[in-house]
This record gives sequence, C-alpha cells and structure tokens, in this order.
Amino acid sequence: MRQPSRPVSQRRGRPPGLAGGPPPDASTPHNRLALAIHRSGKTLRDIREETEGQPALTTIRRHLDSEGVWNPGLIERLAPVLGVSAQWLFFGDTVETKEDSESDLVTIPYYNARASAGFGSVCDQESPTRMRFPRGFVSEDLGLQASAVLIVTAEGDSMLPTIRSGDRLVIDTRETARIEGVYAIVMRGALFVKRVSRTEAGFLVQSDNPIYPPETFRAEDTVFGTPVDGHSLTIIGRVAWCLHRV
Repeated sequence: MRQPSRPVSQRRGRPPGLAGGPPPDASTPHNRLALAIHRSGKTLRDIREETEGQPALTTIRRHLDSEGVWNPGLIERLAPVLGVSAQWLFFGDTVETKEDSESDLVTIPYYNARASAGFGSVCDQESPTRMRFPRGFVSEDLGLQASAVLIVTAEGDSMLPTIRSGDRLVIDTRETARIEGVYAIVMRGALFVKRVSRTEAGFLVQSDNPIYPPETFRAEDTVFGTPVDGHSLTIIGRVAWCLHRV
C-alpha cells in the first residue's frame, strides 16, 4: 500500500512545524531558530549546503526540538546562513539582523566547558565561540565591560535553586576589592560556581544547596584572575547574569 504523500514543503526539507501554519513566535531559542528558517525561505537542505561543515539534517532538526540541547558552534555557523545573529538566536534581544556596523558590535567568548569541569578545558580551548552582541546591550543593559566578560555553562546541583544545570552564566572578570556573591572559581584545578564571601582570615566558599558542606581558604592561598600553582583558590569573576529557560 502506498504511503500518503507529505506536503511539498516537508518533502523538500522544511521543518514540519513551519509547513502550512503560522510562523512561530520568538519566545524561546528553538522558536527563534524556526522563525529565522521561516523568514529565510530556505529549506533545511539549502541551509545544510550553505553551512560550514555541512551538518547532518538530523542535527539541525534536533536544534528545532524544544527539548534539544544546543551546540553553540553550530548556531554560530547557522546564523549567517539565516541572516541573523547568533546572540539573537541564543538570547532573543532586540537585534535580529546583521545590520549593525562592526563598530556597534562587541565579541564575548563562550567557552564550551561546564562549571565543575577541569579549568584547563576552559583556558586551553583553542577557539572559543565568539558571540557578537550590540555594544549598548552589554554596557547599558547588562552593565558590563565587554573586554572583561566570558560565558560558561553551569553543571550539577550544588547551587540549586539559584542556578540550575545547563544555565548559561555571564561572568564579570573585573577584579574588585569587595568579594560577596556568586563567583566562578577554581578549586584544586577544577572550575566551580559557588557563593563566596570574605572572612577575617580569608574566604568562605558555600553552595546554595545545603547538602554540600562549606569550605574555607586562607587569604594567602587565594588569587584573583588566572590560576597560579601553589594557590588553593582562584577567583575568576562574579556571576553577573544567569540565563535559563523559564
């Protein structure tokens, strides 16, 4: 028995959710990707052929799944093919197309490493994903200095309920005299996100999840910035923003 024919748009590689129905809204990253594909007028096969590295069609389709996990590197390669910016696909700010001049954009490194992974995987990664943001969005809306910002992904449950596994964390790496709040830190060679505060003798490192015990570090064993051999605690920067799905 012959199978019923699919709509032409699906046979040619257009996502089923875009065939014959209204375009999706831009409320989630997956919807923004679908919306960008819809506006481009291209099929998934067209997009695959124009994308650097020609990712598998199944890989692109997984990124349209509301439960799928995104590959930042792939999103960076898809964005120019679709005529949008990667930062819009990720975060949905008001800039959707690449009409900004280069002077109006700043780049922020997104490291495909997770807090609690070895810090070497962050520092030694040859080419972090460079995410482009409007200069005003970073300086005015986020209140940050673009040259002192990086983005990593949280992993684990030690900071629940404040931070969830998979959240993207915007880190302000500027050194400050006052240390009080949630920070990206390195302890014993591994990257963590913890709540840090000063004590008379040094620093108190705590998890928001009470099942994890606190730790203390002497001031002389602590540095700010790049990890140094012989120091037990390195403070990388303050978690200024936490981005997660609502």
